[in-house]
Amino acid sequence: VILPCDIGIDKIKSLNPKGIILSGGPETVIESDTPKINKALFDTKIPLLGICYGMQTIAQELGGSVIQSEKREFGHANIEKISDSKLFDKIDFQENSLNVWMSHGDKVSTLPNNFNAIAKSENCPIAGFAHSEEAWFGLQFHPEVTHTNEGIKIIENFVYKICNCEKNWDITDIINGMKSYVASKVENEKVILGLSGGVDSSVVAMLLHQCIKEKLTCIFVDNGLLRLNEVEEVLDTFSEVGINVHLSSTSDLFLSRLEGIKDPEKKRIIIGNTFIEVFEEEA
Repeated sequence: VILPCDIGIDKIKSLNPKGIILSGGPETVIESDTPKINKALFDTKIPLLGICYGMQTIAQELGGSVIQSEKREFGHANIEKISDSKLFDKIDFQENSLNVWMSHGDKVSTLPNNFNAIAKSENCPIAGFAHSEEAWFGLQFHPEVTHTNEGIKIIENFVYKICNCEKNWDITDIINGMKSYVASKVENEKVILGLSGGVDSSVVAMLLHQCIKEKLTCIFVDNGLLRLNEVEEVLDTFSEVGINVHLSSTSDLFLSRLEGIKDPEKKRIIIGNTFIEVFEEEA
């Protein structure tokens, strides 16, 4: 479940989570009007993993210090393991070094009471920390991105070994759940979808077709700005799988409205508004 940073503590308790990950963000905890962790969260004893900004707000709210780094980091860095931690269980620190992805301008300079550093880097002496008794952890680097070696394993350690969650689903469960939800909402109605031929609308079209079959009609607008043979390729691709696609050949309309326009932003607005107009008319 993904929730906003200002969610109330009562709502969090009602969900009875096994663990909470506090994500990174573009703000700085040094300023007074930026998002902070609700201190009441610590009273719940729920396992916590703070990533980047999430680590910094844990440190600050529990009495540690966060300062602006002398050197901002954005890119690859090598961290060194200082002490053992469940987060690093079976993580391959080759010669005690792990390549990770950093993206921060602030850093924790003083640990709160009962916290220990578990990792460091050349520019960040506290690149990871852990509470000595509670299941509270912080990482200055980003394990959630592919640029961090074994980052997914670190997150899995938190989810499965620290929070004791069970993996009782896979991606097909999500797809089947979505299909059942759509079918129950549509029932005997019909659905129209704006199809561009791009990844997003194409995936939606395929999933909807699996859910509601002939109840789906896609509208594909030829605005005169498509790649060579793209119209034919889109129509052929979706006809092969049995999806009903209605072609709206309105290139003359789009091109006439763009004639003489040089400003890119004005072009964008004209194209967007014309798309809406054409789509509504075709629908």
